[in-house]
Amino acid sequence: MEMHAGHTHSKMLLNNYAQDVRCGPVFYDNRLYGPLNACVWESIVYLNNQEYGRGRGRSRLAAEEQAASQALRAIRYGY
Repeated sequence: MEMHAGHTHSKMLLNNYAQDVRCGPVFYDNRLYGPLNACVWESIVYLNNQEYGRGRGRSRLAAEEQAASQALRAIRYGY
């Protein structure tokens, strides 16, 4: 499977990868830090109950995309 960790499609690519290798669902643990007018989201992505990536962003989606991108790099390059 070809994996390009493009910024706006990382979640989709990670979900497709998980389906292709039948490793179970992708799970995101999301947390919000700071005051609402300057909050930062942190997202941790899990495959097979194992952490594969972390991301931070001004929105939940941005944090999840960053975490998914990191997970794709870990899968592709083994770190």
